[in-house]
Amino acid sequence: MIKSLQIRNFQSHQDTDLEFSLGVNVIAGSTDSGKTAILRAINWVINNRPLGEGFIHTDQKEAEVTLIVDGKNSEIGVVRGKGGSRNEYLIVPPIGETLKLNSFGAATPEEVSSVLNLSELNVQNQLEPYFLVLNTPGQVALYVRKVTGLDDIDKVVSSLTSNIKIKEDEVKSLKNKLEEVSSKLLYLEGLNLEEFEIILNQVEKLDQEVSEITEQRDQLLALVSQLNNVDSNLDKIPVDLEGILVESEDIIVKYGCSLKEYSELKTIIESLNAVEKDLSLIPDDLGMILQEGSSIIELYEAEKSNVISLKNTLDSLIFVEEQIKMLTDKEVQLNKEKLEYTSLLDICPLCGINLNECSKDHLLGVIINGNFV
Repeated sequence: MIKSLQIRNFQSHQDTDLEFSLGVNVIAGSTDSGKTAILRAINWVINNRPLGEGFIHTDQKEAEVTLIVDGKNSEIGVVRGKGGSRNEYLIVPPIGETLKLNSFGAATPEEVSSVLNLSELNVQNQLEPYFLVLNTPGQVALYVRKVTGLDDIDKVVSSLTSNIKIKEDEVKSLKNKLEEVSSKLLYLEGLNLEEFEIILNQVEKLDQEVSEITEQRDQLLALVSQLNNVDSNLDKIPVDLEGILVESEDIIVKYGCSLKEYSELKTIIESLNAVEKDLSLIPDDLGMILQEGSSIIELYEAEKSNVISLKNTLDSLIFVEEQIKMLTDKEVQLNKEKLEYTSLLDICPLCGINLNECSKDHLLGVIINGNFV
């Protein structure tokens, strides 16, 4: 039951408060005094009609209507407000926080309808025909269905029918799957379960091997990608690698000559130097001799350059050979020291237990590197 009504800036009502009593309440007044506006205000709260903002009082920014109704245990207030940026319902309980409702569209929020327990069936506007008397049978049937709750029953039946259809489809699908499985089980009749288990184990092993091979393949593909990148980078290097290899082979071949040949070449160079000195004493008018001398000098210069290059290469290789020998001697010495240390580390000097090879290697590394803890 509606206990009271408060109207603010709704049509002709700027500030109107009404208290209702039990039973029938009559609102009387002259024409255009706002009687119908009171019904519209009540309908606005119950059914969210009318829409828009044309009902807001002139020169005002917003309208507000409050209905106080009987709750289960106490009175509850329902506020409808609209105007400017405001468009909301408020449910105000006697105790507790106020519930604010926004973004509900053209329909009345379910929370409001549940509190009011009222609908369009409870509101009759001015000049409307008598309720159910002049309505068509179809309209009467709709009202009866709403009043008796048949609409809810229809919704439940429709939902159940839909769910039954879904479950029937699921059952049909499961039956098809069951037939497929049954047909596959026919192949397993007479099969030795032990043999089948062995086959399954083999399949699992093969699956594991496939996974490992796939992982190795991915690693190889990554390696190939890296090699392609290296190859592309090598193409960008402006160096004649083949020429360097050829020169290196020539140097190695030249290094293969004996020291005796080097001495002979050195003797030839000294002889050529003597010849060059003698040629300087020959008069310029000896054209033929001079021409031959020039050829000899050119040959000498070429041989001299080759011998110097060979000597430099030989010196470098001798130095490398000395370094290799020195490193070899050092390696022999280190191995000897390692054997000595290892023989001393058979028993731990601290706890007296026998040491295994791993512990020996660890202690030996600590002694050699000097990383004492």
